[in-house]
Amino acid sequence: MPKNIAAVLHPHVRKVYNSLMKFRTRFSKKAIPPGRIEKMRREFAKAAGPSMRLLADLMENAPNISLVVKNAEGRIMYTNRFNADISGWRSKEEMIGYTSEELYEPGRAAVYANRDREVMETGVPIVERLYGFVADRSDSLNCVTVRPVVSVEGRRIGTATVYWRAQRKMSAANWYEPIRKATAFLNRHYAENVSVAELARVAHYSPAQFRRRFSEIMQMAPSEYIATVRINNAKTLLRTTDRRVADIAADVGFFDHSHFIRTFRAVVGTTPAKYRRSMFHSTL
Repeated sequence: MPKNIAAVLHPHVRKVYNSLMKFRTRFSKKAIPPGRIEKMRREFAKAAGPSMRLLADLMENAPNISLVVKNAEGRIMYTNRFNADISGWRSKEEMIGYTSEELYEPGRAAVYANRDREVMETGVPIVERLYGFVADRSDSLNCVTVRPVVSVEGRRIGTATVYWRAQRKMSAANWYEPIRKATAFLNRHYAENVSVAELARVAHYSPAQFRRRFSEIMQMAPSEYIATVRINNAKTLLRTTDRRVADIAADVGFFDHSHFIRTFRAVVGTTPAKYRRSMFHSTL
């Protein structure tokens, strides 16, 4: 059996296979030459010293915990298999050498990049901070620690992030439960005319309290989260069906087609039609 099953399939079958596997593709279509990535990694490894390679080797097969090491430019130098799997990538090699902005849509990328920037600028680590997943229809929290990577000369040259699903912390974090209920409600009813006020009622908060608490946990405003959940579901339909764009817009809760196009472009960086074409070509 070949390592890459999709490579031996008929093109039309391959398209269906890749759609079912739902592997993530880079947000930026610009590829970085492998030689440039290898050069960056050699320079980073030399500056960081042998302990960094040891850390990467130790974490490669660690169960249920993710590792991401970036250089000062925010480019991934090391990651492990679990992180690639849980993030939806076919392999970790597709992530190495790229920034969060090149890998992910703007909302998700901003959460990751802001954490790295905070640690790089201050040198103060983030320790076991709880984050909600960014509109991925998950009710889970991640427990995240980010520390600066220091060179053998003592300069900050990047960041090292580990995170894991925070089930134990969640049981103690009663303040998260109302937000979890609101996101679970939205995941069931995103195609309906769900408002922030309605989500606040589900969470038993006033609208002002809900907006503040939601933003603290999810790293985005409730209105942004609603839009992102709808757009993520639209992306799935664009990849896996041949339905008209206008029909997909209505299916995911947009009742104004032009509003859907504007929101899709703001979240994804391109139009629904161009996104669908890019997904079609990427699977052939």
